[in-house]
Amino acid sequence: TRKTSFLSTVDNHSNLCCNLLNFLMVFLSKSITILLLILKISERCRTTVTPYRYHKMFPGNDSRVPTASPSVYSSGGSGIRNAITYNGGPLLVRNIKIHNIFIGSFNVNTSTIRVLDYFANNIASTDWYNVMKLYYQIVDNVKTSVVGTANLVNANVRHRILPYNGTLNEDAVHTLISYYIELNNLSPDEDAIYAVIFRGDYTYVAPDSSTWLGAWCGYHYYYEHDSGALLKFFVAGDPSTAPGGGIGCHFAGDVPPNNSPGGDAIATIFAHELIEIVTDWKSDAWFFSNGYENADECAWQFDNILPATGTLAANSANILVGKKYFLIQNTFVPPNLGCAMS
Repeated sequence: TRKTSFLSTVDNHSNLCCNLLNFLMVFLSKSITILLLILKISERCRTTVTPYRYHKMFPGNDSRVPTASPSVYSSGGSGIRNAITYNGGPLLVRNIKIHNIFIGSFNVNTSTIRVLDYFANNIASTDWYNVMKLYYQIVDNVKTSVVGTANLVNANVRHRILPYNGTLNEDAVHTLISYYIELNNLSPDEDAIYAVIFRGDYTYVAPDSSTWLGAWCGYHYYYEHDSGALLKFFVAGDPSTAPGGGIGCHFAGDVPPNNSPGGDAIATIFAHELIEIVTDWKSDAWFFSNGYENADECAWQFDNILPATGTLAANSANILVGKKYFLIQNTFVPPNLGCAMS
């Protein structure tokens, strides 16, 4: 009897130990899985700076009116906060074709169209644009700098002023760009930038529900065309046709140098979005630790203000693009030389 009782006790203890061991194994396996998941998430958070899904140029204010004094972020200045870094994504390193597309009741001869066409076709010939050549990408361990230029390709395209009724949004922009390509028998081009300029009397609601003028002057991103091509675009409104004159996105100087309140105002927004698409079109290439892109760091900063002449008013321009004067913001000189015009 004592032997039977002893064996029974041993069996009970064995069962208890086995059950306890099984419980611990299940618990530890789940704990290890959870621990590995936590480590994976924390590693991603530690090593990855998440940029904005799409980058907006925020409105300025009257304090941004340029002066001849250098910006605090000028090359070598004491205002430099941090360095812009490369995060592995692609750039536009080859020659870029710019398509200016106008949404709304623009007249083909309006100064906004003429001025922005001229700007798009000549900006790449400036020292300001040459700063882009300091940016690079690394693909398959091959480092390639921005070596291409940029030119307007659609000045003579017949259908580039497109009508639209209703509130604009990003889905509408994708549809309009695709319609423009189809209407003009063009091929979707991954080395192109589609600049979508809309009249200021439209309401435009961005994907985060923010609105033009209320929260931004322009933004850029990309979308996948039906062909599979990834098309890069930016949008900007014409403040000269906006209620109240488009305050916040209006011309930042004293007198528009090309006598075009719309074109002269949009030029700096155009420049801002252009260099951001070249260096960070997919939001995973060049940006700061806070997610800002190069042009965000220099928004509404204008160096090298030109003195007044017989045809140019004071505080109205800081760069000669081709044979026309413009007022455009500084660009960021990588990796940490700050904001400057060249």
